[in-house]
Order: sequence, then structure tokens, then C-alpha cells
Amino acid sequence: MLREQSFDTGTITINYAAGTSGGPPLVLLHGLMDRWQAFLPIIPWLATRWQVFAPDMRGHGRSGRAPDGVYRLADIVADTVAFLAGVVGEPAVLFGDSAGAFPAVGVAAGHFELCRAAIVGDMPFDLQYLTGVVNSPESTAHHAVLRDLAGLPTPTVLPRLAEVQADLDPIARLAIAESLRHLDPRALDCHAEGRFGDLLGDFPGDALLDKIPVPVLLLQADPRCGGLIPDGYLEHALALLPDGIGVRLDGTGHGLGLDAWQVTPLLRALVPFLESL
Repeated sequence: MLREQSFDTGTITINYAAGTSGGPPLVLLHGLMDRWQAFLPIIPWLATRWQVFAPDMRGHGRSGRAPDGVYRLADIVADTVAFLAGVVGEPAVLFGDSAGAFPAVGVAAGHFELCRAAIVGDMPFDLQYLTGVVNSPESTAHHAVLRDLAGLPTPTVLPRLAEVQADLDPIARLAIAESLRHLDPRALDCHAEGRFGDLLGDFPGDALLDKIPVPVLLLQADPRCGGLIPDGYLEHALALLPDGIGVRLDGTGHGLGLDAWQVTPLLRALVPFLESL
């Protein structure tokens, strides 16, 4: 069973779900435009052995909005550090999916006393490459449309999503619409305006990897299915990590199967890694 609770970091209120069973802590960090509910397809499996914590990122779900309306990666990392220290209270395994990988790696490198291990879900830390992808005309136009829908009631969002993402089935559109309903539109400003660098700030990217002293699992989605990590990057990142292992999830897109509830390949990678710790 999961219980939703809130935690005041001193600058913002973080909404989170926590399992009621015991076990070592496992913190699930969702990606852009998602909520903690994105992990529901795997939480029942993980909660049998781990104490699961799943916070909503600032501006997402039921967490507070950025006080100045500006979203910065440094603040998201600081939120994660405060949450780990104030709620979890002991070194945790961090699983960051997509954009959630940034705070996972930031904590693992800079606050490793709070981190037992890190799992990085389909996020490259070659920031030149990543910025080129996110700031592309196609990406900015897509995020601009979604920003216009953020914060609107689900019945209003659904017909528009059917127009711009016609390839999605009705249930997938419903899930996205619900996440958008709980999203601060300003959380998409940098993505929608081609200013991804403003969100990143001085985040060091690849330079952090050799500073992580804990075990790291890198998950690469299939580039042929929309995966964000390009071929060759996995080997590059593993060469930098003192203690890293990489797994490519063939046939699985950037959502790691969570979005489609097809999580067997993901669990096949996660469970042996977690059991090795």
C-alpha cells in the first residue's frame, strides 16, 4: 500500500508516495511532465523487497510550484537532497527516469552519503548532444503545444492530444492528460522556447560520472524506438564510471515500457542489479 504525504523543504512542498512495508529505501524520480504515478507499473514488484519513495518533482503532480516561476536543475537537485535527508533518512538507491536521472546523478556525485546506488533511465549526459536534441525545432514546437495544455482540465486536454498525438491509444492519452492537468506550464518554458541551457545552468554533465563512488546501472532504451541515448554513448559513459554496468533494452522506447505497462525488460534489468547491492 502507498500513502501520499507532503514534505516542506523550507523552500517548496514536495508531494510524495511512500510504501508502508519495510526494507532498504528505493527512491523513484520521474521525468519531465510526469508524476510519481508513472512508476505504478513496477512499484508492486519493487515494494516486495524495498521501501519505495516516489516524490513529485517541483511543478509536477501535487508538489509546489517554483516560487519565482523559473525552473532550474540546481533547485531540483536541492529538492532531492532535502527530501533524502528529511524524509528517507538513510542512504537510498535512486532510480531516475529520463529527466529524473539528473537529480539522481547529481546526488550520487555530490552527496554520495545519501546514495547507496544510482539507476539512470535513458538519459545521456553529453550536454552538447542533448541540448541539440531538446532545442531542435521539432522538440520545441512539441513542447510549446504541451505547455499550452498544461494546467487545463483533462476533458479539455484529451481532444487536443488526440490531434497532436494520434498514434496514442485512449488510455495513454488519458494518462498524459492527467499529468498535464497537474503540471505548471512554466516548467516547460525552457523546452518550449529553445532555452534548455537555462534549465541546466552549470550542471557538469559527463564530468560528474567519474565522481560517483557508488554502483550505477545505465539503462539505454532502443534508439530505433525513440530512445534518447545514441549508439556508442553507453560505452563512453561506462568508461567514465568507477563502478558501472549498462543494459540496452531492445525494442523498448524512451519511456522504458512504463508508459505502455510493458515492463518485463525493465524489471529484468532492475531486479538483478538491486539484488546485487
